Amino acid sequence: HSGRVRAFWLQQYQFRTGFNRQSRYLVAMGFRVEAFHVYATACIRAGGTCFHDNRDTIATALGRHAITHVTFPPFLLLRCWRKSSSLDQPTC
Repeated sequence: HSGRVRAFWLQQYQFRTGFNRQSRYLVAMGFRVEAFHVYATACIRAGGTCFHDNRDTIATALGRHAITHVTFPPFLLLRCWRKSSSLDQPTC
């Protein structure tokens, strides 16, 4: 993509997610999927902070870093909920 197209998509992601200086985005799956890279870039451009923590479960990382935003692919959501005994307490 051209630079203008990429800049347009970054603006769209930033607008849709509501990223701002207080945003804390968890990069849960690395950058293998372009959308995760674009979300992280949009967060940083808005002045937010990105985290990648693979030491513990995703649920632990969400709490430890006071995450405000995260992107999960559908297969990961299903895996988390299947492991959990309650939809209120996913154990990813």
